[in-house]
Amino acid sequence: MMFEDCTRWPLIRADTIRKITGYLESGKTSMDVELLERFEGKLCRYFGVPHALATATGSAAALSAFFALGLGPGDEIIAPCYTHWATVVPATLLGCRVVFADLEPASLSIDVQQVAEKINARTKAVVVCHLYGNPADVETLRTLCDRHNLYLIEDISHAPGATVHGKKVGGFGDVAFMSFQSTKLISGGEGGALLTNHFDCYARAVEFGHPKRIYSLPIEWHTYIGVGLGHKFRLAAIPALLASDSFDELDESIAIRKEMFEGFRTNLSDSPGIETPTQVSSAARVYFRWDLFIDSHAASLVKALKAQQIKIDPANFQFLPDLPHFEEDVRPAEEFPQAKRLLAQLTLLNPFTRRDERALADFSALFTRTLRQVRDEAQ
Repeated sequence: MMFEDCTRWPLIRADTIRKITGYLESGKTSMDVELLERFEGKLCRYFGVPHALATATGSAAALSAFFALGLGPGDEIIAPCYTHWATVVPATLLGCRVVFADLEPASLSIDVQQVAEKINARTKAVVVCHLYGNPADVETLRTLCDRHNLYLIEDISHAPGATVHGKKVGGFGDVAFMSFQSTKLISGGEGGALLTNHFDCYARAVEFGHPKRIYSLPIEWHTYIGVGLGHKFRLAAIPALLASDSFDELDESIAIRKEMFEGFRTNLSDSPGIETPTQVSSAARVYFRWDLFIDSHAASLVKALKAQQIKIDPANFQFLPDLPHFEEDVRPAEEFPQAKRLLAQLTLLNPFTRRDERALADFSALFTRTLRQVRDEAQ
């Protein structure tokens, strides 16, 4: 496939494969307590939080986060109308009602002003996703949540390593969660993690899905010791190893993706009608995907490049208010005008995951040439 090697992910090191072979030969595939504790310690130090809890999936981490905050029936959470379903759907399992807000006019981040307008007596939390690696305005949201005594929950699945004023996302919320699914910057094949500054949140998440770890909690948390509350969300040994070794390469992966995107954007400087999402002024983003807004013919461009075996997508998540989980709270499309406009223009490319200036130049030329052809054919 054209440019496949440049965008291949995940990149699994030979020594990681040797370690996996060791697990398989020993039969030690279910759990590795020491590995998990080391990995969780690395996450705590990197994100600047005192507590991290690895989980079997990202959605398990999300559900654990909502449960850990004590959210339940009748509680409202405000969330962006466009993000991955796992950012919000797990909350519905606890009986929460999701209230959707539109996106910012020139980015895919939640509109902070709309969040403020939708807060009412039933609101208990705000959920924010740093979509495709671009940080939302979590400082303003943190201030807003503190003013109204609300929880702030961060989904950082696309954005580990991104910062706002030098502080890594994941440390602004009362609780944060992330996925280690194979496409993610921290890639474990599957898996996830919960991060929090609050011990009680950590302990409730342990109680919820990690029965054996309850033994490590203070005695006042031993009511359900060895049994838990009916879930087992433990991260198995092999995905934990993959995620831990991938995490060790995170900063280098971030640097390569950013460097290659900046070169790509420079190569497109003479192509009108291509914009990148705006960024919070104090933020440093990462690139889970290369996200662009094409002002016209975005759908035709995606089709033409896919025909040339280029990995490219339009908006790749379902519009959340349209999901059946929220059918009792249907909102008209005109309530989310910014999202509808932006998603019609959104174009997503797989990032270059290794440095190759020549391939990048060829890729940029193909992209601009195809866009020009699409526009010419439409005239």
